[in-house]
Amino acid sequence: MDEPSVPSAARTLARDSLLVAPGYVIPGIVSLIGVPVLFGLLGAANYGIWALMNSIASGVPPIATSSVEALTLRYGHRSDGGFRLRELVVSVGASAGIGAALGRIFVPDASTAAVAITGSLAVAISVYLLWMARLQSGLRFGAVSAVASIRAVIGLALAVAAAMATGSATVAVAGLATGISVTVLASAIVTNRRQLPRAPVAIQARKSSTGRLSFGLGSVVVAVGLFELSVGDRFVMATFSNLSDLGIYAAVDTVEDLILRFLP
Repeated sequence: MDEPSVPSAARTLARDSLLVAPGYVIPGIVSLIGVPVLFGLLGAANYGIWALMNSIASGVPPIATSSVEALTLRYGHRSDGGFRLRELVVSVGASAGIGAALGRIFVPDASTAAVAITGSLAVAISVYLLWMARLQSGLRFGAVSAVASIRAVIGLALAVAAAMATGSATVAVAGLATGISVTVLASAIVTNRRQLPRAPVAIQARKSSTGRLSFGLGSVVVAVGLFELSVGDRFVMATFSNLSDLGIYAAVDTVEDLILRFLP
């Protein structure tokens, strides 16, 4: 088979980049806007609570769902996905339970509502991650980019609206969880009208339990390390500092991190 020409390869790269770039660029811009807006609406102490609840709810799902996500990305195109229903339910349930438990432990004076909403946001993010993996396994990269962009905009809009109406970090987190859930549900309805591509039946073989376990285990280990590196400092500060200091630290650290990652 002849190699594609340089101009053809360049056009393909430009086309594919334009397809996926919004899924990275738009959420980054939305986050850069959202941090100062929410900090101004909530104040330093409440933003500290927002940061803790988000750190827990964002950090737990990659650990709880990473095995299923990795298996979906690797083997999702080879089967109808039905054999992973139990794993899906268990991983999402684990996100809810662990998220709620960590909320009770680390969020100062956490109310029952705060604990429940932390768990709910963890569930929303878990379902979002697994749905995005499903889209990627079907080569629906345009849909992936669109869902990531819409999720960021709607999630921030509802969080800001809740913060403006109540001044409560807990209610703002509930708004964010609602935005993510609505986006995933709408995406599932629209996307399922057109079936995702499947491989021929001849290669739709299931992996053995041992093979699936060994493949997914590595992703869990990596997810734990990333969780520690990305948000572990929040929990240390929550233990030894007050919420206002944590809120200021989390806001500055988030903006710096977004700026450093934005251009790449």
